[in-house]
This record gives sequence, structure tokens and C-alpha cells, in this order.
Amino acid sequence: MNTKTLNFSEQIPATPEHWISQNAASNQQKQALLKVNQAQQRIKQLDFADNTEVFKVTKENQVANHCAMTKGITLDQIEALRALNFQSPHDAQILAQYLRDSPRIKLDVNAIQCDLS
Repeated sequence: MNTKTLNFSEQIPATPEHWISQNAASNQQKQALLKVNQAQQRIKQLDFADNTEVFKVTKENQVANHCAMTKGITLDQIEALRALNFQSPHDAQILAQYLRDSPRIKLDVNAIQCDLS
């Protein structure tokens, strides 16, 4: 496990991209974390009244997380990136609403295509 992840709260980097470059052990992990970051950023623009969009963003986040974990990214790293992405009070409120209101979907992991190129 990467100790930089465990020390996340001690030193908050300026951007998610900087954090990713410091915490990815390989180019594949970097690409996977960039996909997770992109999916997390989409949460901030969600129209929670649009159920189709909420479902789509929820699925995108679950797929990105799954694919990242297949490349050796830990749940702790995904959560650290999420903490960085949602550190402002306004963004934290959006995340809380997303976690409360997003649908609980179960994806068939055998059907997920993890294209990180």
C-alpha cells in the first residue's frame, strides 16, 4: 500500500492531477485514476432532477472505480481522491446528496470493458 495515501490529510496537494501523478505507481494506474477523477468531477455538474443523468453518472463512477481496482488502485486511494475533489463545503454538500440519492445499481463485472487508453 502506498504510504502517501495514508498521509493524505497531512499534505493536501493543489490539484487532483498532481495527487494522481504522485500516487500512481504505473502509467496504467495513472490512466485509471484519471478516469476515476473524471467520473467524480461529473458528479459536481449533476442535475439531480434528471434521473437518467444520475443513473448514467452513477454507472460511470462504478465502472471507473472497478477498472481502477483491477489495475491495483485501492479503495483508500479512490476515497482519498474523492476527498480532494469534494473538499469545499459546497462540493461536500453535492457529494452528500449524490451518496444519498444515487441509485443502488449492481453491475455485471464480467460485462465491464476497462479500456484505459
